[in-house]
Amino acid sequence: MKTLAELASLIEATFKKRKDKIKALEGGKKQDKEYADHLEDKVELLEKENKKLKEKMAVSSIGFDLPKDYYESDKYRVWERG
Repeated sequence: MKTLAELASLIEATFKKRKDKIKALEGGKKQDKEYADHLEDKVELLEKENKKLKEKMAVSSIGFDLPKDYYESDKYRVWERG
């Protein structure tokens, strides 16, 4: 039979291990939250960039902001004449 001191030290060791596990899990949650925040920021930046590119494409398809070479090409001249 174990003495009370041995039982107390065993219980204390068990609680310490559980406490360490809880701290490790909480630390993991914090890292996960930071990573999720990082990904959200990245998604926002990509959405802004995508919006800018779509606007550029829309302007290009209208006929504005086309390369200078296009205006000097035969295609543009034929279209201009009708």
